[in-house]
Amino acid sequence: MCGITAFWGNHNAVQKVVGSLKALSYRGYDSYGLAAVTASGLFSRKDKSDITSLSEEGLPDASVCIGHTRWATHGIPSEQNAHPHFSCDKTIAVVHNGEIENFAELKKQLPDCTFLSETDSEVIPHLIESFINTGKTFYEAFRLTLLKLKGSFAIACLNTKTGDVYAATNGPSLVVGEMEGEFFLASDVVGFLKHTNSAVYLQPGEMVVLSEKPDYYSFKTNNPIEKKSELLEWSVNETNKGFFEHFMMKEIHEQPDNLRRILEHYVSNNQVTLSSEISATLARADRIILVGCGSSSYACRLGAQWFEELAGVSSRAENAAEYKLANPVLKEGDLLLAISQSGETADTLASIAVAKKKKIPIISMVNRRGSSMERVSDATLRMHSGPEISVAATKSFTATLLVLLLVVLKKKQFQGNTIDAELSELQSIPKKFDELLAQQKSIQSIAQEFSLANNCFFLGSRYQFPIALEGAIKLKELSYIHGEGVPAAEMKHGPIALIDEKMPVVVIALQDKGREKIVANIQEIRARKGIVCVIYTEGDTVIQKLGDTAIPLPETAEWSAPLISTLAVHLLAYFVALERGCSIDKPKNLAK
Repeated sequence: MCGITAFWGNHNAVQKVVGSLKALSYRGYDSYGLAAVTASGLFSRKDKSDITSLSEEGLPDASVCIGHTRWATHGIPSEQNAHPHFSCDKTIAVVHNGEIENFAELKKQLPDCTFLSETDSEVIPHLIESFINTGKTFYEAFRLTLLKLKGSFAIACLNTKTGDVYAATNGPSLVVGEMEGEFFLASDVVGFLKHTNSAVYLQPGEMVVLSEKPDYYSFKTNNPIEKKSELLEWSVNETNKGFFEHFMMKEIHEQPDNLRRILEHYVSNNQVTLSSEISATLARADRIILVGCGSSSYACRLGAQWFEELAGVSSRAENAAEYKLANPVLKEGDLLLAISQSGETADTLASIAVAKKKKIPIISMVNRRGSSMERVSDATLRMHSGPEISVAATKSFTATLLVLLLVVLKKKQFQGNTIDAELSELQSIPKKFDELLAQQKSIQSIAQEFSLANNCFFLGSRYQFPIALEGAIKLKELSYIHGEGVPAAEMKHGPIALIDEKMPVVVIALQDKGREKIVANIQEIRARKGIVCVIYTEGDTVIQKLGDTAIPLPETAEWSAPLISTLAVHLLAYFVALERGCSIDKPKNLAK
């Protein structure tokens, strides 16, 4: 969640770190801070304000600087709790992402240190200082500190005497960006894409020292290691808003081309092409368990339905936050498919650990290269969505659905079935996205009435129930209106008690097996004066007339329709938030 960045080079280090923090601010934060070595000594700044409003002009010149955007865990959002944290003599500055589980125990071992914050992170510079006071070199003190920490962490540490930066990870991502004679460090490549597309990913248990050149080590074995840089596929243009007001709307509009790119990558000669490792693992699987959190968990629900109904394979979806606490019955022939846009979702990583203990093969589906999930999985499927800056996932969610469908179709093929008709259907989806985007103003006109509500229901059945959940969570995230996704048939089992003339209800009522039942649900809502917005199949005048407002979708196969209805609920949530004047790209209390 937090963003770490650092720069070591010739000059303008503070300005470059501020720019990097602004680029990383999409991850979510409540405060920021930085520390630099200047000609006149140590420069430090911490603030609870918006980093994007900080001017890069007037900042001191420096050749080295570290920075941080904080999302509060231990201690309230405050200047005092913001990073960097310092040693008592101010010669050590540290920024940290993760959680130090044994920080209370470590603090007891440092009775002579003065702690100024409520954070777990502040123990790190004091530990380093304590080792230095026993005669250890800075390198030795940093490494010994890492070995004493329990938990998940990524750390960047500035030696203010020498101007060197020491960094390490035991889980959260850290990437070194290499330029000629200058180096960036960041939690995410987005932090330095403006300057270089050459990246070196640190693996858990590895550290780097930025000085004249990066030196890489295993802090667990104390051995130097060789690391090779990779050229990134992402470009800096993908991290700009262009002419859009918000990143979310830009990313919504990127979806047709994004879906075309995914199809080009995974479909060749009317076949789904996956790596040999993934294909072999998928072919052997008798049962597939899908795990994820938030929107990814809704994708898992759809994936489980698709595997069973399209491919005829036993499947189940699990919320990763709950699955990590379970003791599931897993057996030979099972496959765990873990989904996370960032590849860093802690609960999903914990669920992977559950499966690994039982020696179940794991395929992860991620958008970001070099993520923690990729490192702990047997194989990885990429979403190929490019950077997603808005906290609310849009293009990565639809990409997840499409990649999932392609995996399902590959499994169907392994079962001895043809998939020509299904691939033809998927090839038509990007054009249908274009058609729906062309009528977004009609969706915007619906948003005003919704913006006055305090609560909202989203109804769907079968393939559309997960999309009802997705619509509800997006409305909550973006507009702070309480939204609840409900299976259409469950409306009369409790939720109907809340229906009145102030309650809007979005009903996804497409031409599918659940249509007749949903017509009855709409009638029940109307009888209680509820406000009905129907998302319906274009040409279905019966459903259209039942709604106070209506959003028509291009005619689509029942199993592929969730892709199109997702776009409709995303647009509706966006325009409601816009009407309410909410912070769309960075909703309060949320992090990427």
